Amino acid sequence: MPLHATTASPERFARLDRDPDEDLARVRRVIAAGRVAPDDLVVVADDSGDVGRAFLMTLEDGTRVAQAFRLVDTHPESIEVVRLLLDAVAARAAAGGADRVHAVVTDDEPAPAARRAALAAAGWLPDGDRLELSALPAPGDLPPGVVEVDPTDNAVLDVLAAAMADSLDDYDRDQVAELGPAAAARAYRDMLVSSGNGTAPWLGHVAGSDLKGVAALEGFDTDWCLGYLGVVPPARRRGVGAALTAAMLSQTARAEVPLATASVAVGNTPVRATLERRGFTVRTRRTDFVRHLGPSAPGAAPTAPVTERS
Repeated sequence: MPLHATTASPERFARLDRDPDEDLARVRRVIAAGRVAPDDLVVVADDSGDVGRAFLMTLEDGTRVAQAFRLVDTHPESIEVVRLLLDAVAARAAAGGADRVHAVVTDDEPAPAARRAALAAAGWLPDGDRLELSALPAPGDLPPGVVEVDPTDNAVLDVLAAAMADSLDDYDRDQVAELGPAAAARAYRDMLVSSGNGTAPWLGHVAGSDLKGVAALEGFDTDWCLGYLGVVPPARRRGVGAALTAAMLSQTARAEVPLATASVAVGNTPVRATLERRGFTVRTRRTDFVRHLGPSAPGAAPTAPVTERS
């Protein structure tokens, strides 16, 4: 049987993971949360069985992202496996009315060059490079001025909007250009709130009576992630970001979470410097890709690459 894509049950999907039981629980959680539809679990198979998988996740702001890639490392046609997976998730996104779909390739996953080549061949375009960083949590008290904040507070949204409107991050600039600062901040806030397991707080830095900076934390089973570090432009280079980063590390330690992580655009050297001064080191580099959908888009998704449900 030639290589072909098919939807899969959560159990079948999880069997390709290094820890199938843990992965099955994770897959069931994202389905229960409405972030992945059962029909958005895709595997590629041949005569030997399943050789690759990916699913299509819907973020809070409606962004569709191809995730959970896993390939059988020894398969001789890895680029073709990736191409079929990419076509399948793109078709699922198009069927759901999306005008684009995103994917990520990191340097620490198997055959990153082959995956980037497969993405390019299938009509996906590079959409920015980011650095993934990590640090060990550091016990300590909250620095002066740092408090827990409610992400639904209007003052938090105002900080996010101001930070995103004057950002070195490509994602921030694109969102602000498309939606405007207030709507971009609200969409990003909603996406961050919905991610993770809800265990991590948001932190703010207050000077006088004004909120000057925000650290949005996402709680996961193995790490707490600094999902966003935003400081209003007039308060930058005054230690606000450093205090929020230190607070993130201390709160992660207090929760007995073993690792702190963060992601920063390659060109955002001020935020990277702030993180590295607090002990963060680069773990890997990632490339974001986007595929524009629709009949007139380059590399438009095929209409029916998924063949069966099993």
